[in-house]
Amino acid sequence: MPQSRNSGGILAEMPSPTGHDFSIHRRLNTYACHSGLRVHASDTVEAHDVETEFLTGPKISVAIFLEGFVELEIDGKQTRLGAGTQTCGQIWMISERMAFHHLSRTRTPVRKVIIFVPPEWLNGTLAGETPETHTLADFLNGHGATRCWTPSKRAVASAEQILNPPQKSPLLRTLSIEGKALEIVAEALSEITGATAAKAQETASCLALSRAQKIRAHVLENIDKDLSLETLARNLGISIGSMQRAFKATYDSTVVDFVRQCRLRQARKAIEQDGLSVSEAAYLAGYSNPANFSTAFKRMFGLTPSQSRQ
Repeated sequence: MPQSRNSGGILAEMPSPTGHDFSIHRRLNTYACHSGLRVHASDTVEAHDVETEFLTGPKISVAIFLEGFVELEIDGKQTRLGAGTQTCGQIWMISERMAFHHLSRTRTPVRKVIIFVPPEWLNGTLAGETPETHTLADFLNGHGATRCWTPSKRAVASAEQILNPPQKSPLLRTLSIEGKALEIVAEALSEITGATAAKAQETASCLALSRAQKIRAHVLENIDKDLSLETLARNLGISIGSMQRAFKATYDSTVVDFVRQCRLRQARKAIEQDGLSVSEAAYLAGYSNPANFSTAFKRMFGLTPSQSRQ
Protein backbone atom coordinates (compact mmCIF):
# COMPACT_ATOMS: atom_id res chain seq x y z
CA MET A 1 0.00 0.00 0.00
CA PRO A 2 1.55 3.37 -0.93
CA GLN A 3 2.29 6.01 1.66
CA SER A 4 1.69 9.72 1.51
CA ARG A 5 3.44 12.32 3.64
CA ASN A 6 1.08 14.97 5.01
CA SER A 7 1.90 18.58 5.74
CA GLY A 8 2.67 17.64 9.34
CA GLY A 9 5.49 15.39 8.20
CA ILE A 10 3.76 12.18 9.36
CA LEU A 11 3.61 9.11 7.13
CA ALA A 12 0.05 7.87 6.57
CA GLU A 13 -1.19 4.85 4.65
CA MET A 14 -3.40 5.83 1.72
CA PRO A 15 -5.70 3.43 -0.19
CA SER A 16 -4.69 2.46 -3.72
CA PRO A 17 -7.21 3.28 -6.48
CA THR A 18 -8.15 0.53 -8.91
CA GLY A 19 -7.56 2.76 -11.92
CA HIS A 20 -5.83 6.08 -12.64
CA ASP A 21 -6.08 8.63 -9.86
CA PHE A 22 -7.67 11.73 -11.38
CA SER A 23 -8.37 13.44 -8.05
CA ILE A 24 -8.00 17.15 -7.63
CA HIS A 25 -6.69 17.44 -4.07
CA ARG A 26 -7.22 20.85 -2.57
CA ARG A 27 -6.24 19.68 0.91
CA LEU A 28 -5.62 16.12 2.13
CA ASN A 29 -3.81 15.30 5.39
CA THR A 30 -3.62 12.39 7.80
CA TYR A 31 -2.24 12.80 11.32
CA ALA A 32 -1.10 10.09 13.73
CA CYS A 33 -1.77 11.50 17.19
CA HIS A 34 0.13 10.70 20.36
CA SER A 35 -3.05 9.37 21.99
CA GLY A 36 -3.41 6.67 19.31
CA LEU A 37 -6.05 8.51 17.30
CA ARG A 38 -5.60 8.92 13.55
CA VAL A 39 -7.17 11.99 11.99
CA HIS A 40 -7.93 12.18 8.27
CA ALA A 41 -8.89 15.62 6.94
CA SER A 42 -9.81 16.20 3.31
CA ASP A 43 -11.14 19.05 1.22
CA THR A 44 -11.26 17.58 -2.31
CA VAL A 45 -13.03 17.45 -5.63
CA GLU A 46 -12.72 14.57 -8.10
CA ALA A 47 -12.16 15.31 -11.79
CA HIS A 48 -13.60 11.86 -12.64
CA ASP A 49 -15.30 8.98 -10.86
CA VAL A 50 -12.61 7.29 -8.77
CA GLU A 51 -12.95 3.82 -7.28
CA THR A 52 -10.78 2.75 -4.36
CA GLU A 53 -10.48 -0.59 -2.61
CA PHE A 54 -8.69 -1.04 0.69
CA LEU A 55 -8.55 -3.22 3.77
CA THR A 56 -9.18 -1.88 7.25
CA GLY A 57 -8.82 -3.37 10.69
CA PRO A 58 -11.07 -3.00 13.75
CA LYS A 59 -11.74 0.63 14.63
CA ILE A 60 -14.34 3.17 15.62
CA SER A 61 -14.73 5.91 13.03
CA VAL A 62 -16.08 9.32 13.99
CA ALA A 63 -16.74 11.65 11.07
CA ILE A 64 -17.99 15.16 10.53
CA PHE A 65 -19.02 15.85 6.93
CA LEU A 66 -19.01 19.59 6.41
CA GLU A 67 -19.98 19.18 2.76
CA GLY A 68 -20.60 16.36 0.31
CA PHE A 69 -20.77 12.62 0.75
CA VAL A 70 -18.93 9.41 -0.08
CA GLU A 71 -20.33 6.07 -1.24
CA LEU A 72 -19.03 2.85 0.27
CA GLU A 73 -19.61 -0.83 -0.19
CA ILE A 74 -18.99 -2.73 3.05
CA ASP A 75 -19.36 -6.51 3.01
CA GLY A 76 -21.42 -6.16 -0.16
CA LYS A 77 -23.78 -3.60 1.40
CA GLN A 78 -24.08 -0.15 -0.20
CA THR A 79 -24.03 2.80 2.17
CA ARG A 80 -23.61 6.56 1.93
CA LEU A 81 -21.75 8.71 4.43
CA GLY A 82 -22.50 12.41 4.55
CA ALA A 83 -25.60 14.45 3.77
CA GLY A 84 -24.62 16.50 0.72
CA THR A 85 -25.06 20.20 1.48
CA GLN A 86 -25.85 19.70 5.17
CA THR A 87 -23.34 19.22 7.95
CA CYS A 88 -23.73 15.89 9.69
CA GLY A 89 -21.89 13.64 12.08
CA GLN A 90 -21.63 9.87 11.76
CA ILE A 91 -20.14 7.13 13.89
CA TRP A 92 -19.58 3.55 12.79
CA MET A 93 -17.91 0.52 14.31
CA ILE A 94 -15.85 -2.11 12.49
CA SER A 95 -14.90 -4.99 14.79
CA GLU A 96 -13.04 -7.22 12.29
CA ARG A 97 -10.63 -6.82 9.37
CA MET A 98 -12.55 -6.31 6.16
CA ALA A 99 -12.50 -4.84 2.66
CA PHE A 100 -14.02 -1.51 1.70
CA HIS A 101 -14.98 -0.36 -1.79
CA HIS A 102 -15.07 3.42 -2.08
CA LEU A 103 -16.51 5.45 -4.98
CA SER A 104 -15.91 9.19 -5.34
CA ARG A 105 -18.22 10.93 -7.80
CA THR A 106 -17.11 13.39 -10.50
CA ARG A 107 -17.02 17.05 -9.51
CA THR A 108 -18.42 16.31 -6.06
CA PRO A 109 -16.77 18.52 -3.41
CA VAL A 110 -16.17 16.65 -0.17
CA ARG A 111 -15.05 18.40 3.00
CA LYS A 112 -14.75 15.99 5.89
CA VAL A 113 -12.83 15.06 9.01
CA ILE A 114 -12.67 11.40 10.03
CA ILE A 115 -11.16 10.32 13.33
CA PHE A 116 -10.16 6.68 13.64
CA VAL A 117 -10.24 5.35 17.19
CA PRO A 118 -8.66 1.95 17.93
CA PRO A 119 -11.03 -0.15 20.11
CA GLU A 120 -8.31 -0.73 22.72
CA TRP A 121 -8.16 3.04 23.20
CA LEU A 122 -11.47 2.83 25.08
CA ASN A 123 -11.13 -0.55 26.76
CA GLY A 124 -9.45 0.86 29.83
CA THR A 125 -12.30 3.29 30.42
CA LEU A 126 -15.06 0.68 30.21
CA ALA A 127 -14.20 -1.26 33.35
CA GLY A 128 -16.74 0.53 35.57
CA GLU A 129 -20.30 -0.68 36.03
CA THR A 130 -22.33 2.30 34.82
CA PRO A 131 -25.10 2.60 32.20
CA GLU A 132 -22.74 4.69 30.05
CA THR A 133 -19.98 2.06 30.01
CA HIS A 134 -22.47 -0.71 29.25
CA THR A 135 -23.88 1.32 26.35
CA LEU A 136 -20.45 2.02 24.89
CA ALA A 137 -19.42 -1.61 25.36
CA ASP A 138 -22.53 -2.76 23.48
CA PHE A 139 -21.70 -0.37 20.65
CA LEU A 140 -18.10 -1.57 20.49
CA ASN A 141 -19.26 -5.17 20.28
CA GLY A 142 -21.62 -4.45 17.40
CA HIS A 143 -19.88 -4.99 14.07
CA GLY A 144 -21.27 -2.54 11.55
CA ALA A 145 -23.09 -0.49 14.21
CA THR A 146 -23.72 3.09 13.07
CA ARG A 147 -25.09 6.28 14.60
CA CYS A 148 -25.79 9.73 13.16
CA TRP A 149 -25.90 12.97 15.08
CA THR A 150 -26.04 16.70 14.48
CA PRO A 151 -22.67 18.15 15.50
CA SER A 152 -22.66 21.16 17.80
CA LYS A 153 -21.31 24.50 16.59
CA ARG A 154 -18.20 23.85 18.64
CA ALA A 155 -17.64 20.45 16.99
CA VAL A 156 -18.12 21.98 13.53
CA ALA A 157 -15.63 24.71 14.40
CA SER A 158 -13.16 22.05 15.57
CA ALA A 159 -13.56 20.21 12.26
CA GLU A 160 -12.94 23.43 10.32
CA GLN A 161 -9.80 24.07 12.36
CA ILE A 162 -8.56 20.54 11.66
CA LEU A 163 -9.09 21.14 7.94
CA ASN A 164 -7.27 24.47 8.24
CA PRO A 165 -4.60 23.79 10.87
CA PRO A 166 -2.62 26.59 12.50
CA GLN A 167 0.74 27.52 11.05
CA LYS A 168 2.85 26.08 13.85
CA SER A 169 5.67 23.59 14.11
CA PRO A 170 4.69 20.01 13.15
CA LEU A 171 4.57 18.94 16.81
CA LEU A 172 2.41 21.83 17.99
CA ARG A 173 0.17 21.54 14.93
CA THR A 174 -0.43 17.84 15.60
CA LEU A 175 -1.11 18.50 19.30
CA SER A 176 -3.62 21.19 18.38
CA ILE A 177 -5.37 18.87 15.92
CA GLU A 178 -5.36 16.06 18.50
CA GLY A 179 -7.12 18.31 21.03
CA LYS A 180 -9.83 19.21 18.51
CA ALA A 181 -10.22 15.56 17.51
CA LEU A 182 -10.65 14.51 21.15
CA GLU A 183 -13.42 17.09 21.56
CA ILE A 184 -15.24 15.66 18.54
CA VAL A 185 -14.82 12.07 19.75
CA ALA A 186 -16.12 13.05 23.21
CA GLU A 187 -19.22 14.62 21.66
CA ALA A 188 -19.80 11.57 19.45
CA LEU A 189 -19.51 9.13 22.36
CA SER A 190 -21.81 11.34 24.40
CA GLU A 191 -24.29 11.04 21.56
CA ILE A 192 -24.21 7.25 21.85
CA THR A 193 -24.80 7.24 25.61
CA GLY A 194 -27.13 10.25 25.53
CA ALA A 195 -29.40 8.82 22.83
CA THR A 196 -29.64 5.59 24.77
CA ALA A 197 -30.43 7.46 27.96
CA ALA A 198 -33.09 9.50 26.18
CA LYS A 199 -34.58 6.34 24.74
CA ALA A 200 -34.60 4.76 28.18
CA GLN A 201 -36.25 7.86 29.62
CA GLU A 202 -38.85 7.83 26.86
CA THR A 203 -39.55 4.15 27.52
CA ALA A 204 -39.87 4.85 31.24
CA SER A 205 -42.26 7.75 30.54
CA CYS A 206 -44.44 5.56 28.31
CA LEU A 207 -44.54 2.87 30.97
CA ALA A 208 -45.48 5.43 33.64
CA LEU A 209 -48.27 6.81 31.43
CA SER A 210 -49.64 3.34 30.75
CA ARG A 211 -49.61 2.48 34.45
CA ALA A 212 -51.21 5.79 35.46
CA GLN A 213 -54.02 5.38 32.94
CA LYS A 214 -54.63 1.85 34.18
CA ILE A 215 -54.77 3.05 37.79
CA ARG A 216 -57.17 5.88 36.95
CA ALA A 217 -59.51 3.61 35.03
CA HIS A 218 -59.51 1.06 37.86
CA VAL A 219 -60.35 3.74 40.44
CA LEU A 220 -63.24 5.11 38.37
CA GLU A 221 -64.65 1.63 37.77
CA ASN A 222 -64.43 0.65 41.43
CA ILE A 223 -65.13 3.90 43.23
CA ASP A 224 -67.60 2.18 45.60
CA LYS A 225 -65.11 -0.52 46.64
CA ASP A 226 -62.02 -0.67 48.82
CA LEU A 227 -59.43 1.56 47.18
CA SER A 228 -56.68 1.54 49.76
CA LEU A 229 -53.16 1.67 48.36
CA GLU A 230 -52.52 -1.91 49.44
CA THR A 231 -55.67 -3.15 47.69
CA LEU A 232 -55.01 -1.13 44.54
CA ALA A 233 -51.42 -2.35 44.27
CA ARG A 234 -52.49 -5.96 44.76
CA ASN A 235 -55.32 -5.75 42.23
CA LEU A 236 -53.14 -3.99 39.64
CA GLY A 237 -50.10 -6.21 40.19
CA ILE A 238 -47.60 -3.41 40.89
CA SER A 239 -45.86 -2.12 43.98
CA ILE A 240 -47.27 0.80 45.95
CA GLY A 241 -44.16 2.85 45.21
CA SER A 242 -44.30 2.26 41.44
CA MET A 243 -48.02 3.03 41.43
CA GLN A 244 -47.55 6.29 43.31
CA ARG A 245 -44.63 7.45 41.17
CA ALA A 246 -46.36 6.67 37.87
CA PHE A 247 -49.59 8.42 38.88
CA LYS A 248 -47.82 11.49 40.28
CA ALA A 249 -45.61 11.82 37.17
CA THR A 250 -48.61 11.65 34.84
CA TYR A 251 -51.40 13.49 36.69
CA ASP A 252 -49.43 15.56 39.25
CA SER A 253 -51.62 14.10 41.99
CA THR A 254 -51.32 11.27 44.47
CA VAL A 255 -53.56 8.25 44.11
CA VAL A 256 -55.11 8.97 47.53
CA ASP A 257 -55.99 12.54 46.54
CA PHE A 258 -57.50 11.35 43.26
CA VAL A 259 -59.67 8.77 45.04
CA ARG A 260 -60.79 11.43 47.54
CA GLN A 261 -61.69 13.89 44.76
CA CYS A 262 -63.67 11.25 42.86
CA ARG A 263 -65.64 10.33 45.96
CA LEU A 264 -66.35 13.96 46.83
CA ARG A 265 -67.70 14.51 43.31
CA GLN A 266 -69.83 11.39 43.72
CA ALA A 267 -71.07 12.69 47.07
CA ARG A 268 -71.95 16.12 45.65
CA LYS A 269 -73.92 14.47 42.85
CA ALA A 270 -75.76 12.32 45.38
CA ILE A 271 -76.65 15.40 47.48
CA GLU A 272 -77.82 17.50 44.53
CA GLN A 273 -79.59 14.83 42.48
CA ASP A 274 -80.57 12.10 44.94
CA GLY A 275 -81.27 14.23 48.02
CA LEU A 276 -78.86 12.42 50.36
CA SER A 277 -78.26 14.01 53.74
CA VAL A 278 -74.84 15.37 54.66
CA SER A 279 -74.19 12.39 56.93
CA GLU A 280 -75.17 9.91 54.21
CA ALA A 281 -73.01 11.71 51.65
CA ALA A 282 -70.11 11.76 54.11
CA TYR A 283 -70.36 7.99 54.53
CA LEU A 284 -70.55 7.55 50.74
CA ALA A 285 -67.35 9.57 50.37
CA GLY A 286 -65.60 7.45 52.98
CA TYR A 287 -65.69 9.95 55.89
CA SER A 288 -66.73 8.77 59.35
CA ASN A 289 -66.96 12.34 60.62
CA PRO A 290 -69.44 14.64 58.77
CA ALA A 291 -67.48 17.71 59.94
CA ASN A 292 -64.33 16.49 58.22
CA PHE A 293 -66.40 15.73 55.14
CA SER A 294 -67.84 19.26 55.13
CA THR A 295 -64.35 20.78 55.43
CA ALA A 296 -62.98 18.72 52.51
CA PHE A 297 -66.14 19.42 50.48
CA LYS A 298 -65.84 23.19 50.91
CA ARG A 299 -62.09 23.12 50.17
CA MET A 300 -62.76 21.37 46.87
CA PHE A 301 -65.98 23.04 45.70
CA GLY A 302 -65.98 26.40 47.52
CA LEU A 303 -69.30 25.78 49.24
CA THR A 304 -70.64 23.59 52.05
CA PRO A 305 -72.63 20.38 51.42
CA SER A 306 -75.76 22.16 52.76
CA GLN A 307 -75.29 25.03 50.32
CA SER A 308 -74.84 22.51 47.50
CA ARG A 309 -78.30 21.00 48.02
CA GLN A 310 -80.09 24.38 47.92
